[in-house]
Amino acid sequence: NTVVDASSPANAALISNSKFISDGTGHGLVVTGTAADIALTNMTWTGFAASDGSTGNEAIYINIATGTVNLNISGGTIPSVRTAGATVNKINAVTVKVTVKDANTLAVIESARVLLEADSVATGTHTGANNAATLTDSTKSFTTNALVNYRIYNTTDGSDGLITANTATTVTATLAGGTDNDWDTSDAYIIVGRPARNPVSITSVTTTATVTHKNHGLASGVSVAIRGATEQEYNGIFTISNVTTNTYDYTMSADPAGSAATGSPTSTAVVLNGTTNASGIIQTTTFNFLISQPVTGKARKATTGTKYKGGILTGTITSSGLDTTVLLIPDE
Repeated sequence: NTVVDASSPANAALISNSKFISDGTGHGLVVTGTAADIALTNMTWTGFAASDGSTGNEAIYINIATGTVNLNISGGTIPSVRTAGATVNKINAVTVKVTVKDANTLAVIESARVLLEADSVATGTHTGANNAATLTDSTKSFTTNALVNYRIYNTTDGSDGLITANTATTVTATLAGGTDNDWDTSDAYIIVGRPARNPVSITSVTTTATVTHKNHGLASGVSVAIRGATEQEYNGIFTISNVTTNTYDYTMSADPAGSAATGSPTSTAVVLNGTTNASGIIQTTTFNFLISQPVTGKARKATTGTKYKGGILTGTITSSGLDTTVLLIPDE
């Protein structure tokens, strides 16, 4: 493949509606200069490394040592990235929309409460031998390499890693951060895009809770659902702040007893949480799509006006976003 060199992010943004195809070596686009945002419009990347890293075959090499580069992606595919030190954020905003209607009349329902959150891609246990580098789950029938770039957590030993390959019954990822960093028989796992019922630990100082959540991939300002703590003050839906790679904070409504959550707290990324408008719609136009994300949730209306039984929401957010309708049955 031919490498395109851009002397600045502004020059890189001049490239659009283009296809980059790799023969297996080298980058497609190399950007130098001073850190700034880059718009990537209708760009497709084929044959490059599937994951971010430093192999030399990532689609884009941000050869800038400091600062922040936001890759604003519109159309095309999502590139893998190598960086010389600058922070690189891939931003691919899509619309996630839920419409709530009466199941009998199909009239839209205003002020219905909707909660939509991330779901796991897969869960299970390792059925292979002890000390294995590769997960085996003989009960599964995965599509080959469909799990690449999802993250797998060994919830038994506390390790995790980005998936680089999979077969129908095996998953390959380099685990780190746990007690063994491998797979033993009956180790439990969860595979996620965004966090979905991920086990976490939580400490607090007065009403500020700090969550330790390895490689969570979340950004400040998004919401999470915390469940499973014995002390109820820790549980609920919260907006997070002070985000690092492995931690974030949120504010509780009251100071819990003790300085750490007990029980089995988990954290799940929240996509939508609110009520429908006069058109029966709740939506966000800024969901950052990086990989197809299964979601699950509920809609209900049990206060003013006609009351409805709760309805279940399921679906998958893709590069086209998500536009789904849930029908509620009147609660007579």
